[in-house]
Amino acid sequence: MPDALVSRLSGLLTGRAPTVGILLTGPPGIGRTRLAQMVLDDCAGRALVLGPGGLPARTPASQGYARTTQLLRRLGAGRPVVLGVDDLHRLDDDAALLVEHLVEMQVVRLLATAPDDAVGLVRSVSRVDAVGPVGSVEPVDAVGLVRGVEPVDGVGLVRGVEPVDGVGLVRGVEPVDGVGLVRGVEPVDGVGLVRGVEPVDAVGPVGLVDAVGPVRAAAQAAAVSPPRGAEPGTATVARLLRRGLLWRHPVAPLSAPQVAAVVAATLGGRADPVTVAELWRHSQGNPRLLRVLLDAARSGGALVERAGAWRWTGELPLPAIRTAVRAVVGDVPVDAVRHLAVAGSVPLTVLERLVDPIALELLEERGVVRLGPDGGEPAVRLAQPLHAALLRDEIGPAQCRRALRELVDAAQRAGVDPVRLADWRLRAGLPVAAGDAWAAARAALARGEAGPVHRLADRLDPAARDAVRAEALVVEGRVAEAEATLARLTDPPPRMQALRIINLVWGLRRPAEAVRLARQACASRTAPYPPELELAREALALFTTAGGPPAGPMVAAGPMVAAGPRAPVDSRARVGQSAQADSRDPAGSGAQAGSGAHAGSGAQAGSGAQAGSGAHAGSGAQAGSGALDDASAPGGPSARAGRSARMPSRTPVDDPLLAAAATAVRAYRMLFTGRPALVAADPHDGGVWPSMRGSARACRVHALVLAGRLDRARLVAAEYYDAAVSRGEPSEVAPLAMLRGVCEWWAGSPGRALPWLREAAALLDDGVPYPVHAYVWSEYAVCLAATGDGARARTVLADARAALPSGGQLRDHLLVGEIRVRALTGEPAGAAVAAAARAAHNLRDGRLTSAAEGYFLAARLTGDRGAAQRLTAVAQRCDGELFALCAAHATALADADGAGLRAVAGQWESRGYAGFALEAVAAAARLEDGDARAAAELSRRADRLTRACDGFRPPWLQPPRPAVRLGARERQACELAAAGLDNQEIAQRMGIALRTVTNHLARAYAKLGVRARHELSGALVALS
Repeated sequence: MPDALVSRLSGLLTGRAPTVGILLTGPPGIGRTRLAQMVLDDCAGRALVLGPGGLPARTPASQGYARTTQLLRRLGAGRPVVLGVDDLHRLDDDAALLVEHLVEMQVVRLLATAPDDAVGLVRSVSRVDAVGPVGSVEPVDAVGLVRGVEPVDGVGLVRGVEPVDGVGLVRGVEPVDGVGLVRGVEPVDGVGLVRGVEPVDAVGPVGLVDAVGPVRAAAQAAAVSPPRGAEPGTATVARLLRRGLLWRHPVAPLSAPQVAAVVAATLGGRADPVTVAELWRHSQGNPRLLRVLLDAARSGGALVERAGAWRWTGELPLPAIRTAVRAVVGDVPVDAVRHLAVAGSVPLTVLERLVDPIALELLEERGVVRLGPDGGEPAVRLAQPLHAALLRDEIGPAQCRRALRELVDAAQRAGVDPVRLADWRLRAGLPVAAGDAWAAARAALARGEAGPVHRLADRLDPAARDAVRAEALVVEGRVAEAEATLARLTDPPPRMQALRIINLVWGLRRPAEAVRLARQACASRTAPYPPELELAREALALFTTAGGPPAGPMVAAGPMVAAGPRAPVDSRARVGQSAQADSRDPAGSGAQAGSGAHAGSGAQAGSGAQAGSGAHAGSGAQAGSGALDDASAPGGPSARAGRSARMPSRTPVDDPLLAAAATAVRAYRMLFTGRPALVAADPHDGGVWPSMRGSARACRVHALVLAGRLDRARLVAAEYYDAAVSRGEPSEVAPLAMLRGVCEWWAGSPGRALPWLREAAALLDDGVPYPVHAYVWSEYAVCLAATGDGARARTVLADARAALPSGGQLRDHLLVGEIRVRALTGEPAGAAVAAAARAAHNLRDGRLTSAAEGYFLAARLTGDRGAAQRLTAVAQRCDGELFALCAAHATALADADGAGLRAVAGQWESRGYAGFALEAVAAAARLEDGDARAAAELSRRADRLTRACDGFRPPWLQPPRPAVRLGARERQACELAAAGLDNQEIAQRMGIALRTVTNHLARAYAKLGVRARHELSGALVALS
């Protein structure tokens, strides 16, 4: 639990004049008892802490109450008396009435716990319970607040605090068994899960009566299970809440970051973000459910460790978690929720025809169901996913079909989405016409819903069945099964041919086979080819060195985006050329080189300052390929890159999967050819193909980086990443995790970048696209080298090269990472030569971004004038201010222009690229050796920028100047001057001559590099 929450609650109980007690509520396992124990422990030094067993009298007579009141006030001796009661609703009648009296008379300050169901969810006018009439009970609002009482913020996390004195919630007072707090509570595993203290059975609202009588009592009884026996203290809970004497504080579930922390503590290592999201979704942040899930999943093999991170790879261990889920959910008759268990989400208009609306409202109040949007309309689903999974496991086939037929009947009367209706009919065993099944399957694919497609496919003829199934498999990332299904198609249409070609390259890493199929598809046709095949050829041009037919116009998934100046076209690069022909190119068909990480690779690469990484570091091609390049990223299409630099008119592709592919291919192509501003402005970054969507979005983030909008890139990357994690798609999360690292690299901090790149590397598996593997490994290796692990960096690159297939450009792309690693591990001269050579190769291929990166890295490493001149020429052909800024930086280095370097540094810093700013400032400082004051000022700037980079300095920079040291009297004079005293006042304060003050300040100004009094404050702070 957060210390702040515990302190705030204990402060409310021990403050001067509390007006209400505190009731901690929540479902079983949420941590109510644990939080109460920590709060009472925190109160112990400031108050007398008691449990019900410590009350001197429990006789329900007025005389007994008076004696108890007097005795408690005497025991308190002026201190507050805090009474802790675990499960207030379970006190017997006498104890409950005594507690109520003491609270009302403000003799004690109550801290109690109770499950949600015991809080008295009263629907209307009256209720009779086990204790007696309650009268006109006012309902507690939706969030459990009573009459406007503000909630206490914070969440019920448990940090593993040991119980005090082994007596549960009571300090120094023996509890009465069965009444007060639990004896001998033990924390479990330090994560706040308390064993044996939470109530197992949830007690529902007692004797609810509708305002107009027992209306629809049967429906309500079916929806909400009757209490197993009225708990004696339930009336006390309701009365104290109604009269404003208790403030209800719902104990919040664990957030996703908190779940990640619990998982790491339990498993002894971190889990990947998709696994954390799955665990949070299944447990809903309930600590008890989370612990049961972790234990069952690890013992059952569903959790495995891969690349240093735990991943969820198996099925839900339903038998092992059944008891824990039942304890949390309570007794809910299956008939009340069977439609939701079978169908998942059901539109409200449909469900209200099958279940009484009042019963639904009661289920929502109990937290059994949840109402929210689904497909643009209100829908109801079971609140606890594990509950839904268990019910589906328990309901037999006959009941499932019956529930689905009832849903179909209600949906036909209410009107419902055709896809949902067709799927329900099919699962219910009702007839579905082939035409309706085909239309519904296509509509489901357009929404990225693969599940209904597999079921609807059974109503289609064999060819149509295989076609839609293959598309559904692609959406699910099951690329090998998709290829097997696509291979069965006879005489496939162009869209299916294109899908197979792209899947072979993008998913299965079989570029040579993809090229062969492309040749076959084009052999029987003459140009212009169908837009689907043009798209497939563009994809091959991006990621293979093998050939095929000449590339034609770029296809589009949306509105056309104007292209900039045409890049040179390399006629050699034809999709139809033989693989061998291209693979013989030792340089690696261009792309590679510069292919910066793909969408991010560069980024990093360039990122920053750093080292050479990409942009920054080396932006250079290699070195930086990523950086400036990102374009490079993708695999930098060799000539092909150049080819499509023209961005010829693009023919729309209607198929939803191919439209998603077209979006990604277009983004890569524009990045390669120096058009990041166009990519950053293009809104078409979605789609139903998860891996394509992730890559397209990664390209857009990288484009923002390359366009000089680093802050915006970080925000967009976080937004895209969170959305991908919530969808649970590793193939989408991996490139976006990489881009988050890329953003930090460009900001100048490999230390902040490394965790993101390590996460991306842990997510790489057969479902993650082939190009992303190369980009992630390249960027990860560069970041390892920047953080001092050059040996590991080289191993990563060697392993990645061995894992990538021949016939593709991505193995050559790893050259970019290798050059950047060389720059970061003490070989700046060799890296500069290699970077310039790679840049020239990229320029010939029309990959302007990669060329710019390579020349920029070479210039930064050696100040080479030729590299600066060529970079200036390339920058003029690219969009975005960042290219021009790189050229200005390189030119100032070549010209030894200190003023120019200072100006460039200011521009880098204002945009957030602290690493490049540091390099420019450090270079300027080397030129100011004759001016001590200017050198000192630049040294201070370099120190500040180094801190912004978390201490990272590229190894090719000269060591920083020795730290400035002021004498004690010099510092005192400066501090007084900074405070506003003039020299005469300083002399009087220090008891020295006026001339001595002047001398002290003059020497200090020179050491600090300041020229006026108003600069002293900042200089002294930096010095500290």
